[in-house]
Amino acid sequence: MCNTLQGLSSYDERTKITVEDDANSNDVDKIRFFTAGTEVANLDMHGHLGIGTTDPKVLLQLVGTDALQIPVGSSDQRPDDTIVQPGMIRFNETLLCYEGYSPAGDTWSSLGGVVSHDRQTFVTVQSDDPAIDADKIRFFVHGTETMDLDNQGRLGLGITEPQDLCKALSRKFLPGPLTRLPTPQFLNDLRSAAEHN
Repeated sequence: MCNTLQGLSSYDERTKITVEDDANSNDVDKIRFFTAGTEVANLDMHGHLGIGTTDPKVLLQLVGTDALQIPVGSSDQRPDDTIVQPGMIRFNETLLCYEGYSPAGDTWSSLGGVVSHDRQTFVTVQSDDPAIDADKIRFFVHGTETMDLDNQGRLGLGITEPQDLCKALSRKFLPGPLTRLPTPQFLNDLRSAAEHN
C-alpha cells in the first residue's frame, strides 16, 4: 500500500481511494473508492454517498440486486427513548415485522400496512399459514377476525367463509343473505340500524 498526493492505493493501484479526476481529466469533486479496478462507491461534493453507483442523487443511494441489511432486534432492544429520531427503521424479531419510529404518538409502528400499535387491530391479506395463499382480505379487531372479503367479492361479517354476497353471523342487521349488490338506500338503512342498536 502506498500514499499518494491524490489518495490511498494498493501497489498495483487497482484498489484505491482517490480524489483524482475522471478518465477525461474533468474535475469531478468526488472521493472515489475502487476495488480490483472497479469503482464501487463515491462521495460527492454534496455529501451524497453512492454504493454501487458513481452518481448518487440523494444522501445515501444503494444500487444492487441482493439486499440491504437493517438492524434486527426485539421490542426490548429498540433505541432508548432519549435518542430515537423520526425516520428510524428496524426489523422487530418479537413482532416479526418492519417498524419505524414516528414522533406522532411517540411510538414505533409497523411498516406493513394498516395495523394498530399493539398489533391487535389490523387488515391483512395473509393466511395463518404463510404457505397458503388465501386470496382474501381479513379484518381483525382486538385480536378477533371480524370480517372477510374473498376473491369472489363475498363479504363475511363475523364469519370467515361466506357463501353469499354478504353474510352476517348475526341476523340483527341482515335478515338473510344478500344475493345481489346492495343499493345505496339499503346501505343507508343498514348504517342507521347499526347506529340505533
